[in-house]
Amino acid sequence: MKATHGKTLLAGLAGGFVMNATMLMTFRLIGFGWNGGGILLESSSQSQKLISVWTEI
Repeated sequence: MKATHGKTLLAGLAGGFVMNATMLMTFRLIGFGWNGGGILLESSSQSQKLISVWTEI
């Protein structure tokens, strides 16, 4: 394997890790919260069906 293939593989793995960490921060910490108290579940305009999916299933 050439050095460029290794760099490409490493860049892809690093990019995937950063993307997953960003999604975790966005949706888990801000959106739903660790204990289900985030802004996406506390909003009065949110559908009860979505809240049930995330809290009961």
